[in-house]
Amino acid sequence: MRVGRLFLLGIISFVWSISLHRKSVTAVHSVIISNKLTDNEPNDALLHSPVTTMGPLNKTDASDAVVIETVLIIAAVPYTSDHAMALWTHLECATSGIDKVLISAPDAPWSREIIASVVKKFNHRLRESTNATLYVDAAFYTNNRYDVGLWCDGLSLHLGYDGHHFSGSAPPRAIFLINDSTVSLRQYSSLTDRIIRSSKIEQLNQKNGLPSLANNVKLVSLNGNLVKPGETKHYWVESVYRGITPSGISTFYQHSCTAEAGRACVGKTENSKKQCIVNRYEMSLADAFLPSEVDAMYPTYLPKEWDATSWIETGGGIGPVDQWIRGRRFFRYLHQVHNFPFRKLKWPERGQPPPPKSQCLKLMYSDSWFDTLPFPSTSDFLAFQQAMLESELSL
Repeated sequence: MRVGRLFLLGIISFVWSISLHRKSVTAVHSVIISNKLTDNEPNDALLHSPVTTMGPLNKTDASDAVVIETVLIIAAVPYTSDHAMALWTHLECATSGIDKVLISAPDAPWSREIIASVVKKFNHRLRESTNATLYVDAAFYTNNRYDVGLWCDGLSLHLGYDGHHFSGSAPPRAIFLINDSTVSLRQYSSLTDRIIRSSKIEQLNQKNGLPSLANNVKLVSLNGNLVKPGETKHYWVESVYRGITPSGISTFYQHSCTAEAGRACVGKTENSKKQCIVNRYEMSLADAFLPSEVDAMYPTYLPKEWDATSWIETGGGIGPVDQWIRGRRFFRYLHQVHNFPFRKLKWPERGQPPPPKSQCLKLMYSDSWFDTLPFPSTSDFLAFQQAMLESELSL
């Protein structure tokens, strides 16, 4: 495949590099540590209560000494200026507490060049503003499984995860998964903090030979509908943004990343393909974990327990299945009342107010810079889609 033009970036104390299918490496306590929620620990929002959530670790807690490496995998297909902009907002606002960022993207010349340009520009502006550099790596793959395929390829082929262990020597890793179908609206680290805390708890208990806690979460999603597990098909955590503790990664891998899982939607096309991927890799993931191991920072729909009466009086009624990703009233309620940190990239065109402005483009002089990137022509993008279809023949 033609490689196209690449920007070669210098390696300083922190580096970013482009690689193709390259693998990379990396206190005694007598009681079980718990991350049980308490009613007086403030944060953004949680599934069951708009004010109750995880608080900071106790400074005397032995889990403070536990080292957890955090890796954010961004599944990106930057074929439009909006998608490139979404990627930038995540780099600017979703990386607090993250040690390494991996952008997992299609193996196409335009994809390589655009991502190289975005990361080079971002780190240039970051150094100018803060004298810092974000560690960003990139890897490029051909698969026909949308975001989940890119996440799995990044996890297994780049980070060297085999379903049980990472290649090389590294501290326990917590993995975060996000895609470019959303735009970061503000700095947000609550989900990261929640997973780091749970990761430290589980690692400390394992170190001391203590059993896992029933209420120590392993998978936290930005949004979810965690009502009546096992009783409704609508019990699930959304795939937009998720965090997984070290002991939860194996469950995710077995559910989504094995060779058998990779063949689940082979042969399906267009809408049936997309629906298969949603059902097989998103809707069913929560069921792979125990109910006590799964949580969400915000609800998918307005919970009956939440009193939104005062907002509804001026904002209008919120339907029982008004999902936040639609950008309609429930989204506006979450954003205005609970400072919801993301919006869907694809915004409803008719009958809705414009999307809220992102605070995550502060390092960018002008949004128009994204329009100058070498996005694929229609023929190039069709060739990319055909290559994805043909890649299934090897599965």
